[in-house]
Amino acid sequence: MEFVLKALEGIFSIVFIIGIGFVLSRRGWFDEYSSALIARLVTAVSLPLYMIVSISKNFDHNKLVAMAPDLLLPICSMLLAFGVGKIAAHVFKIKKERRGIFCTNFFIANTMFIGLPVNLALFGEKSIPAVMLYYMVNTTFFWTLGVHNIVQDTLSDTKNKPAFFLRQH
Repeated sequence: MEFVLKALEGIFSIVFIIGIGFVLSRRGWFDEYSSALIARLVTAVSLPLYMIVSISKNFDHNKLVAMAPDLLLPICSMLLAFGVGKIAAHVFKIKKERRGIFCTNFFIANTMFIGLPVNLALFGEKSIPAVMLYYMVNTTFFWTLGVHNIVQDTLSDTKNKPAFFLRQH
């Protein structure tokens, strides 16, 4: 029961913060420039610094090596989600030039901006190593399989020519 209350407390905290942002936005505190500034501060300053502190606090070489087998779960879950995306693309008859981005959306998550705060709110600091493992797999999959799929959407007659793909990247 204590876990459920802790989870609800975390969820209510997030909803409260979102509510404050909504009310302040409605009252004109933020314009398009301040929204862009806040997003830039979070992505370029706050989050990288938070990640550096969290990684150095929660990881060392031995802990990372010990957690390596735990990478199997995020790898399998993302590959499964990718497969589901491929099947869904065929079932819903997604155009060939849109299938890459469609499938990529099935297995890529917003790990840092949504996943990390939600995990911190629900499970506390002890969840950071698991989030970081998921983040490593998520980032690797996005910049390999995801980008490849998205680029394939943009290629027409050069679609299956690996040399063209490599020259462009």
